[in-house]
Amino acid sequence: MVYGIYPFKYNFQTKAGIDFQILHDREVLLRANVVNNGLYPLGYNLKFTGKAYLNDKIIFVSGEKSSNGLYLFSLCKEANSSSFFISYLEQLDSITFLKDETIGICGATSTPMWLMEDVAKRVKEHFQEK
Repeated sequence: MVYGIYPFKYNFQTKAGIDFQILHDREVLLRANVVNNGLYPLGYNLKFTGKAYLNDKIIFVSGEKSSNGLYLFSLCKEANSSSFFISYLEQLDSITFLKDETIGICGATSTPMWLMEDVAKRVKEHFQEK
């Protein structure tokens, strides 16, 4: 589950064989996955594609002892060194957010939806305060 604005690149070819591209920024809502230039509803079996690098910061939400969560976070951290692992909403207070940053929010399969939504809400509130 990823939240943010992502650049999409669409490749086309005319009947005459001329190649061209269309670039387009697209906002991804809370309940969607982004994979291979596509938006998919939650529940699809998706593998990590390294999209973490597209955001300035990643907030990864998971239980502290979740082996799946720790592994997925390590993939995010590898793709984006500004990735932060949180298990509680209050942990967001220790992260500095800048006005023009893009923030990706994602989590492990077992992360409760209400916690993901609360994290997104808290991040949005932080930007509204500035």
